[in-house]
Amino acid sequence: MIQTEPYLEVRKGKTGNSKFGGFIPAFLRDLKDRKAIPANYQMQLAKDGRYGYYDNDKGRWMGMIGEVMKTSVADLAAGGIQVTATRSNVVDFSIVWANATFVLVTHVDNGFDTVQDVLDSPHSLGGIDGGSSLQAISREFKEPFSSMWSKIESDPNANVATAKAGIARARKGNYTVVLESLYADYMVHKHCELKTIDMKLSVHSYAFAMTKGSALKPELDRGIQEMINDGSLDKLRRKYWKVPCVSGQSAVIWSPAVVVAFVVSALLLRSS
Repeated sequence: MIQTEPYLEVRKGKTGNSKFGGFIPAFLRDLKDRKAIPANYQMQLAKDGRYGYYDNDKGRWMGMIGEVMKTSVADLAAGGIQVTATRSNVVDFSIVWANATFVLVTHVDNGFDTVQDVLDSPHSLGGIDGGSSLQAISREFKEPFSSMWSKIESDPNANVATAKAGIARARKGNYTVVLESLYADYMVHKHCELKTIDMKLSVHSYAFAMTKGSALKPELDRGIQEMINDGSLDKLRRKYWKVPCVSGQSAVIWSPAVVVAFVVSALLLRSS
């Protein structure tokens, strides 16, 4: 699990599953009530705080994907985990529960309205070091993405370690950060001095990950689909994304009735 609001918070003075609050724990409680996951599940933080990537030097998967591949460590990785072809080769995914894209987050005082405005500025542009947002930009050879990648690569101090650090730096001005829209949407509505700029990059999907061939998948898929169909998932989203500064249109695409994975937060589940 990776602690990032509004997905997850760790409550001081609490123990067991009760020490975890936020969108993902509430999501899991609803799934438990629907008997879509085992009632005796235990939540735990991901060891390295990463979602999942293949380490060529070590020759193995790291992050939550690597942990869920080991059935002795975790049965399920729950959070804003992006579905990718390479990850799908080594784990099974639930049906998709949200779709999102990447956006630029910048200070309103910068006066930027387009990607080109950012490129024409001497201000720094960056992303999360090793994150999926930078990977997505690096794979796009058309404009403006190739110019964005050149600008990022030319600045050794462009990138940040976490999404939280990117927001903190953007709030100081003179910096624009590429973030996933699920997290960015929440933060710009919390911090009124920030705004998002649509990059018009392809939409990606989020789901929970589990061991290949896991017996959890059929019931988990059923529970998520029920929550989509009866509006429970959208109700949860509105509860946890409800923050004071509301203006403009959300960059998040919440799919109400489709078979529907952050750098944000996630939980590893283990049945006891």
